[in-house]
Amino acid sequence: MADRKGNLLLLLLLLLPLGAFAHGEEILETVFLQISSFFLFLVTVLLIRISYAKKALLVTIYLLATFLVWRLTDEWPYYDTRRLINVLVGAVPLGSTLVAYGLLMVIQKAKEG
Repeated sequence: MADRKGNLLLLLLLLLPLGAFAHGEEILETVFLQISSFFLFLVTVLLIRISYAKKALLVTIYLLATFLVWRLTDEWPYYDTRRLINVLVGAVPLGSTLVAYGLLMVIQKAKEG
């Protein structure tokens, strides 16, 4: 029973600082959107049946697109443009990777036949 109370106290102490930073929760939308986008991409890349070289190329394109979006929106005022930033953060890396995958499949079919 004492161990349970100790764990509860530790949890409460860990959550205590979150109340102090509650006014900035709108940035968490973007962070969670980016994390969700990355995990969706990662699962998709692991499940598709293409060579490791093509998978590496898709990962590189995704990471480059993510970097470019963050770099592009770095100086923008977040509160005024958060919807646009969220759309760009979620859609541009996935969209660019999807276009690259489509181009890879077109090139592969052209080589086969």
